[in-house]
Amino acid sequence: MLTKKDFVKVIAEQQNTTQKNAEAIINAFVDGVKSVFAKNESLMLTGFAKFESKLQPATLHHLNFDPEHPRTIEVPEKFKHSIKASKTL
Repeated sequence: MLTKKDFVKVIAEQQNTTQKNAEAIINAFVDGVKSVFAKNESLMLTGFAKFESKLQPATLHHLNFDPEHPRTIEVPEKFKHSIKASKTL
């Protein structure tokens, strides 16, 4: 498995640039994806991947550890983020 440092070297060689510039490009991409997720939005990069935010509805969980005192708690709704690689990748 490549580390970020290894990947920076690959990008630097492919783009004929310095490792510092390659790292800045990678960091900008990661920051962009983070900002999309922070807004609970989705991003489709055709031919690469789909970065998706889905609202998971609130659910009730029954805690029956003690049969004499069963409890139910509500887990509030929240956004779940996922990344799915393109089939053509």
